[in-house]
Amino acid sequence: MRAYVRYSLSLARLVCGLSRLMPLIDVAALTHLGWDTVKQIVKADLAVRYKDISLKKVKRIAIDEIHIGAKAKFYIIASSESS
Repeated sequence: MRAYVRYSLSLARLVCGLSRLMPLIDVAALTHLGWDTVKQIVKADLAVRYKDISLKKVKRIAIDEIHIGAKAKFYIIASSESS
């Protein structure tokens, strides 16, 4: 059960869907929400979706952020040791 929030469930679904396709700052601009609100929505969704994942066998992951373009376009690349 989710705690009391000041946005609808359909807005949360929209934000989570968009966050899989674009950076959070772009989602915030598109939905006219604050970046911190978008981050809060996505963080709550990730906590629910990934609460039961076991990380016991994970040894290493690589995360890198690259900058593309002039208007703060960043992309995050994550990979495991085997790829």
